[in-house]
Amino acid sequence: MQPAERVTLRFQLIRANLDRLRQLSALPDTEFLSDFRNVESAKHLLQTAIEALLDVSVQVLATLKEPLPDHHAEVFEALARHGVVATARIDTYRKLVAFRNRVVHLYDRVDDRRVLEIVRGDLPDFEAFISEIVTHLGPGDPAPPAGPTVAPGA
Repeated sequence: MQPAERVTLRFQLIRANLDRLRQLSALPDTEFLSDFRNVESAKHLLQTAIEALLDVSVQVLATLKEPLPDHHAEVFEALARHGVVATARIDTYRKLVAFRNRVVHLYDRVDDRRVLEIVRGDLPDFEAFISEIVTHLGPGDPAPPAGPTVAPGA
């Protein structure tokens, strides 16, 4: 698979996950929190969207001939050094990675209310990341499709 195809596919996955997460965010607090399927779905969708965000980051760093950092959260400093992402957004992206790490490694200590907070408040951060990457890649490079990328229930 070509790098541009990989980036495009990752953008599609992120956007599809965001579409589903927005559906979950519309649920009343009690409905979201009382049904484990909502919470677990949100965790998985967030985790895979963050993984895709990291995959795109690594792909961009590779095109810049930048050595890969030792830790996931450090990819954003490397991207910022090259002007790919705004320095002001580094902490925002690092917090997403920290949440992903908690889901993966400290899965028994993920606060369901925190999941809901992220679903309700942090989804624009994914869109900002996509926008920054698309701006860096420029015309003719992969751009995310507009709107839903996967039919509901697919």
